Amino acid sequence: MPRGGGEATTSSPPSEGAPDAEDAAVTSPTDVPRKRSGCRWFHVYFRVACDTRWGENLVLVGKNDFLGNFEPQSGIWMGCKEEASCFASRGSIEEKDGEREKVLAWRGRISLPAESLKEGTITVGPYRYVVVDDRVKRLRGEPAWVERTFEIPLGLRDGTVVCVSDTWQDPSAPPCVLRTAMFTKVVFRHALAALTKARRPNVAAIAPEPVEGTNWVSFRVKNWRLDRGGRVFLVGSSPELGGWDDARALEMALEFGAGEPSRSDPYGTWRVDVCLPADGMGCSYKYIVQDAETGKRVHESGDDRLISGREMKQAEFGKLLIVQEDGHFRHAGHWKGAGVAVPVFSLRSRDSVGCGEFSDLCHLVDFCAQSSLSIIQLLPVNDTSVHDNWMDSYPYSSLSVFALHPMYLSLSGVVKTCGGDPGAEEADLAAIRVEVEAARRALDLATVDYEGTMRTKEEICEKLFHYQRESCHSDPNFATFLRENAFWLAPYATFCALKKVFGHSDHSNWGSMKNASYALVRRMVTGLREPEGSAGNSESTEDFGALWMDLLELFNPKRTGEPKSDFMVPFKGLIAYSCYVQYHLHRQLTGVVRYAEGRGVALKGDLPIGVDKNSVECWVKRRCFRMEACAGAPPDYYSMQGQNWGFPTYNWEEMGNDNFAWWKQRLGHMANYFHAYRIDHILGFFRIWEVPSSNDESAVNLNTLLPGLLGCFRPAIAITKAELDSKGIWDIDRLCKPYITMDLLEEVFGRLAAPVTDFFLFKRHHYYEFKEAFTESNVTFWMDNANWGENFVAYLRADAESNSINLGDVVETVQKGLREILQNVVLLRDLGGEETFHPRFGCLQTHSFKALEPWVQGAISHFHDEYFFRRQDDLWRKNANKILPRLLEESRDMLVCGEDLGLIPQCVPSVMSDLGILGLRIQRMPSDSSREGEFGDPSQYPYQVVASPSCHDVLPVRAWWEEDYERSQRLWSRDLARDGEDAPPAKCGPAVAQAILRAHLASGACLMIAPLQDWLACCPSGKYSTAEALEERINDPTKSKHYWRWRQQCLLEDLCEDEEFQSTVRGMASRM
Repeated sequence: MPRGGGEATTSSPPSEGAPDAEDAAVTSPTDVPRKRSGCRWFHVYFRVACDTRWGENLVLVGKNDFLGNFEPQSGIWMGCKEEASCFASRGSIEEKDGEREKVLAWRGRISLPAESLKEGTITVGPYRYVVVDDRVKRLRGEPAWVERTFEIPLGLRDGTVVCVSDTWQDPSAPPCVLRTAMFTKVVFRHALAALTKARRPNVAAIAPEPVEGTNWVSFRVKNWRLDRGGRVFLVGSSPELGGWDDARALEMALEFGAGEPSRSDPYGTWRVDVCLPADGMGCSYKYIVQDAETGKRVHESGDDRLISGREMKQAEFGKLLIVQEDGHFRHAGHWKGAGVAVPVFSLRSRDSVGCGEFSDLCHLVDFCAQSSLSIIQLLPVNDTSVHDNWMDSYPYSSLSVFALHPMYLSLSGVVKTCGGDPGAEEADLAAIRVEVEAARRALDLATVDYEGTMRTKEEICEKLFHYQRESCHSDPNFATFLRENAFWLAPYATFCALKKVFGHSDHSNWGSMKNASYALVRRMVTGLREPEGSAGNSESTEDFGALWMDLLELFNPKRTGEPKSDFMVPFKGLIAYSCYVQYHLHRQLTGVVRYAEGRGVALKGDLPIGVDKNSVECWVKRRCFRMEACAGAPPDYYSMQGQNWGFPTYNWEEMGNDNFAWWKQRLGHMANYFHAYRIDHILGFFRIWEVPSSNDESAVNLNTLLPGLLGCFRPAIAITKAELDSKGIWDIDRLCKPYITMDLLEEVFGRLAAPVTDFFLFKRHHYYEFKEAFTESNVTFWMDNANWGENFVAYLRADAESNSINLGDVVETVQKGLREILQNVVLLRDLGGEETFHPRFGCLQTHSFKALEPWVQGAISHFHDEYFFRRQDDLWRKNANKILPRLLEESRDMLVCGEDLGLIPQCVPSVMSDLGILGLRIQRMPSDSSREGEFGDPSQYPYQVVASPSCHDVLPVRAWWEEDYERSQRLWSRDLARDGEDAPPAKCGPAVAQAILRAHLASGACLMIAPLQDWLACCPSGKYSTAEALEERINDPTKSKHYWRWRQQCLLEDLCEDEEFQSTVRGMASRM
């Protein structure tokens, strides 16, 4: 409800106690003149039904000066009142308003002068509605694509009342999904083209003077379900609307905001203007769609619509114009689609070398198109070449968030572009083709050989670069690529060159080159020093964009022959090589995008939450990252110890200084390749789980990462020392240091308790502390090859009492135990200050907590519950609302999905709903286990989610089913068993896999995306599931050094030719 209550119609927030609109004088915006002699005025009343929370207000904003130019502070302040809805069931139209469903209706009013003009129109809009707080700060609103407009003919009489009845466009409403690029560019691409060609002119238009005894009504509606009909009609109870006779229904015309289809208005609006008798304005009506092929007409679902506007009764004859903006055609059921999720590296074709390549996606597109699958979801495809070994197989540790991974380059695709190139002899190209084929055979392994694939592709690609380098200079497409991408390509290529020279990516050890600057990058590219006193040290990526011509010069035939004595020549060659590789990757992936759009299959990307510490981003924009901390996750389904991903956390304050320009560029770049994207760990935009990092950067690079269990939320309202003092808790060290007793040591170490105590600890009172050489902050306990291990083993050998201990695994055992007791704390000190604290996750189950006095336990329990479940929610909501809307503005209409698994704060679902972000549901990871039980119930999934039977971070269906028979039996009994079936099969055959996927396909979710492994398990013959089920696992989150290397065993070409399997998938998808 609004702060002032009642209805107040002004162009700015009303003061306390503002009068109701019905008693208030009409107030015009400040830039609209007051009524004067000889000037005609039109009075425009807006109405929209919108549910709001207490303390929220609605403001109408638009492009016109009198609508505030889209600024809420200058828009039309709305007032609200509960009233009857504008819908009624057939036969109950005569019900009194008090008997119909109640809605919260918001109303506003403006008066517009017609001046001395007598012809033409006044255009109102584009406009939309936003929800604000009592300080007129935007909280949420209709999507940016909402651009309503209507015209007021200047020939209308003085004092004409214009009643505008709008329909609130909720970003989370099902039709809004269809407004995204997945549908406008892919799913409905051909239908949109056909629709615009078949446009019909309007059959009636508002005239300056209505027929005597009548008023004009303009009906408008959108129909985005182009699979459900191409023409729209209006039918209603009055004779002018056909008297409910479909044969007499009024055909509507399709209009576009700019006159033609555009990104801002691809579907247009269906409109018909009707002259209705003044005494019949209370008629009811509905819209009809007609199938273009069959001619069948279908009424929209739900109750009949009613013409609304109580101001109609106040208008004199001939002075009323009604605009019914009715939102969307109400189809029976919503659009639903299915898709497949797979990492690019997992694909296998007859041409791929070592791993899946971008060109292989065309085969997968064909399979999806032939199987009625609408979308392909990929893991991140960015360059991860941080370590230059198999550890780079982890796709979420980006070396660059803009660069594509060289492993996905199709060598044969590059060779094809060399034809006719003056730098490449046919004999040379023939030799390279032989080399590519030999590499393909050698690397055609069961799993990905990451290092072998990268090494082989680099060797061959360097030869192709040598042949094509000079011809690139005259290629206009190459020049365009450099011009559009130099803002990230110049620092990336320079970084790769320096990494090659130094032999590692740890830029903190690059001496004078450890921090990027425009001057440094320009010098590396051109060999020229920046002039004295020039402003060339900005971190702005816009500076780097100016280097595109310098990058192009690296390919100039007149420059490539520079004398070898120039020490910059090798650097220039390395920089040019990276540009060359990225150009061909871009070329191949954009080719896939165009092919997929033509086949009606959308591509969905993945936006990793973090970047590697040794990345281009941390080199270029170091101040935007908190290098002293690591991002991770608290203990959850994946890991009981929590997770530490090793990525630096974001400095949101610094990023906000330029309005999150880096994020906007990142998403804008991503939109070049994808129609939808998944936000990895969307919770990180509300708050991140932050784990302290070592101050010793070399130690960090040796993976001396603290466990996620020792992290805390950021931002967070921490517990202050004053709060602890107020509860009588003064011994802070007792809560923040590991509380080590002999009972704990014996429980953890067993027979090793005595030597561990003597070697590492000393006794203080009734508990133990680490010796000075082994403090709890010492990172050596987290290193895999710690020096203390050898010393401890030597100590045991010298100790006669320890001779009976098996020394084989003693270091690993002791290290594990030391880590356990180091985590035996109750509170964690905040990284930013000594006087604030965070409860350690799960601290109420620690040995340290259980040893506290009962009154202290009670106080700590209160702080724990307050911290984790109550005090942070508003802070996190504000943080997300500050960041996410600005990012979505640059998504260029991509469908946005958020990975919202794990410990979900209460504010997350509402913020995602307000922004129209789809959630994720995985049955074995219920979002509310207290309500859903052990397994989620797909039949209860809402529309605004993506349903998945599994994902890359969990076992595929087949392996999960066979891992725990009793667990599978519980799922079988609850959801899958048919009459007469008592026990499930022990093996997950095609019938079981199909049953699980069908349950997800039948859910209410907008999309059902299953991993490729799960679809292959549905093959009736079982021929695609001959390998061990566990071998199909992509990632194991419990292992910090997991090798991501799974490859499908069958060829994509075989899937495209397998009509039986396609028929199975098609049949399952068609039942959604």
